[in-house]
Amino acid sequence: MQKHQVFISLGSNQGDRQAHIEQAKKKIQQTEGLEIKEKSKHLDNPPLLYTKQANFLNQIIKIQCSLSAHALLKRLKAIETELGRKNSFRYGPRKIDLDILSYENFHCQDEELCLPHPALGTRPYLETLLRDLNTSSKTLKMF
Repeated sequence: MQKHQVFISLGSNQGDRQAHIEQAKKKIQQTEGLEIKEKSKHLDNPPLLYTKQANFLNQIIKIQCSLSAHALLKRLKAIETELGRKNSFRYGPRKIDLDILSYENFHCQDEELCLPHPALGTRPYLETLLRDLNTSSKTLKMF
């Protein structure tokens, strides 16, 4: 089965942020077809788009993935639900947020998924964390 290199952003700004991120990584690692290869450092940063909320703790992981991009998205959304994420308003507070930043050289723009992620290149914290993994948003967009 073909394995794809995928970058996923993890974020939390409610409760024990570190624990939520660690639980999400554990569930990702336990999913058949997903293997975490590298992890960036954690970064505490202020919210960008809706600023009247607590700071976020963010991390990026690089995984090897044998799932399709849409199947991966479905699994990540299930993990968010399993960890207690509640629907809120766009850019609002969240217990856990899991976003696919890039899925190798796959480009997609449909009602469920936009790859590479449109935030690449526009959010400074992503650049900081990607540098920690010796890559950049430009590199991920060119995949």
